[in-house]
Amino acid sequence: MKQINLLEDISTLTKIPVNILYTIANTAEKNICHGVYDEFVLSEKNSIMYDIGIGDLIILLDSDNEFLSYEFKPNKKFEKDLIQTLTNNTDILTESIESNLKNKILSLYKELV
Repeated sequence: MKQINLLEDISTLTKIPVNILYTIANTAEKNICHGVYDEFVLSEKNSIMYDIGIGDLIILLDSDNEFLSYEFKPNKKFEKDLIQTLTNNTDILTESIESNLKNKILSLYKELV
C-alpha cells in the first residue's frame, strides 16, 4: 500500500506552505479532542459526529469506556467522485488541473486578441 501525505500534496498543488497546513490540521485535531471531551467526559455520551469537509468522522466509545472506534462516511460529492474515479478509470485531479490550465490559456488569449 502506498502511503500518501495529503497535506504535502495539497501544499504542492496550492502553494500554501506545508507548515501552515500542518498548523491548521493541528488546530482541527484539538477541536475534535475538545468535542470528545465535551461529549464523552462532560455530557457522558458515547458518540460524536464531525463534519470534516469531505464527509463525517464518527467517534464511538464502547460501553466500558475503554476503546474508541472510528468510522468515516464520505459526503455525497466525495462518494460520487470516488465512484466516478473507479468506474470510469479517470483521474479527477488531473482533469481538474488540465481544465483550469485550459481556461487560463483561453482567457489570456482572449485578452491578447
